[in-house]
Amino acid sequence: ANHRNFTCLSCHEHSQPDMDGGHAGMPGYSYVSTACYSCHPTGEAGRFLQHDGQFFPVYSGRHAGTWNDCGECHTDPNNRTAYSCLVCHLQPDMDPVHQGFPGYAYQSTTCFSCHPTGDAGRFVDHDPQFFPIFAGKHAGKWNGCEDCHTVPGQNNLFSCLEGCHHHTQTKSWDQHKEEPGYAYDSNECLSCHPSGRKE
Repeated sequence: ANHRNFTCLSCHEHSQPDMDGGHAGMPGYSYVSTACYSCHPTGEAGRFLQHDGQFFPVYSGRHAGTWNDCGECHTDPNNRTAYSCLVCHLQPDMDPVHQGFPGYAYQSTTCFSCHPTGDAGRFVDHDPQFFPIFAGKHAGKWNGCEDCHTVPGQNNLFSCLEGCHHHTQTKSWDQHKEEPGYAYDSNECLSCHPSGRKE
């Protein structure tokens, strides 16, 4: 007998319909004993460690240890390409922190597009769409969104005059008295200083 030849497929619990369903969407899956062994060398249910690099970090980063099995995110057991972020990340928690973000929708595909590593997003589109905070004079000058967006949950509101640019109104007037239409107002700051520079 050649003991290098083996089969994983003769046991009733490894029937093809069961295995195909449980592995739907897994790259490299095939109903072949050598494929079984390559992912399950100890015979135990596999930890798909390539998940982190190929799709989304679940064994490292913020999601490590926050789930018990694949079915918590992959809600259709017959299709591993279907996933949901919304089981854990509930809408009453997500809507307020994303208010004012262009393109925000309470949908898993939108979550993934902004948070492909599962980390709290760096809204890098802020620079070209609104105001440069990751580049230019404001890069590294703030710690969190709330430094400028001082009303929680209302990211469409901002202040230049609280915190960082805490000019007194009198000092600011002295610096701008030659500017027509000047007003001590954050929207006016942005209209004259859209790049955050003094010009």
